[in-house]
Amino acid sequence: MKSLFRIIERPDMVARLPLEQLRTFVHVAHLMSFRKAAEKLNLSVGALSQRIASLEEYLGGPLFIRHPQGIELLPSGKELLHKVAVPLELIEEAVAKKSSKYTLCIHTASSFAYHWLIPNLGEFRDRHPDINVEVSTGVRLVDITSGGIFADLAIRYGKGSYPNLHSIEILRPSLNLVASPEVLNTPDDPCINELLRTLPLLSSRDREEWDIWFDRFTVNNKDASWGMVLDDDMAVISAVVGKQGLGSVRDIYAKDLAAKGKLAILSEYKNPDKAFYLVGRQDRLERRDARTFLNWLKSKFDPVVGK
Repeated sequence: MKSLFRIIERPDMVARLPLEQLRTFVHVAHLMSFRKAAEKLNLSVGALSQRIASLEEYLGGPLFIRHPQGIELLPSGKELLHKVAVPLELIEEAVAKKSSKYTLCIHTASSFAYHWLIPNLGEFRDRHPDINVEVSTGVRLVDITSGGIFADLAIRYGKGSYPNLHSIEILRPSLNLVASPEVLNTPDDPCINELLRTLPLLSSRDREEWDIWFDRFTVNNKDASWGMVLDDDMAVISAVVGKQGLGSVRDIYAKDLAAKGKLAILSEYKNPDKAFYLVGRQDRLERRDARTFLNWLKSKFDPVVGK
């Protein structure tokens, strides 16, 4: 198979590098699916397959094993992915600099995106018109180790430890135990111990969080009645407002509805072990657009603790 590095050393061949095919290959290799990559690139599966076939012909050998269960990267494919993912990103960054416009792709949970980030992005855009922020959402973590293939940076809620990535704490929210005011027999002085034992507990996938409330109000978790498992805090809040049980959510999502009387905050737990972090490769976080975005986040949250 041809060596891309030997090709790049020859200026007469650089112009003929199949950059579009290489970009397509990186998407397929990360997603391990022709169909998903085609959707990501707004291509038909047939057109995407042609690009991969063209790249394999150019390099003189196959990059994937295709079988009924899916695809698998050959050693040649793994080597190519390792060598081209970051250079492709640098090319895209150079083009962005030439056009005097940055595009910063941020991935985060839908709760954080729709409740806080997107409503506030207008302010960021007014202050920094040269930086275009694109937001993608989802429960599952996307690959940001390539620094731009799927997202440049992510805002993640957790303990801040992610392999091969650097994290900077931007917000450490309190936990709120919440209920609909309509399910409380004595709204002014609810018996939380009884509520934890009698109402369904709505979980956003992290049931360990409920141990905080069990310990605080002396409830045996075996006495609890578990309700639905939902994707994120806003889904939990929707179910709580719909009188379907108790929820444990971050305060940034609960306080506005509580102020409107649609949600009752039964108890608050300050400084839990988890926080919101801006996460990415160290070198990607050091670029101007990322530093500008981080400084804006810091200006919006107080206090901010760096990691």
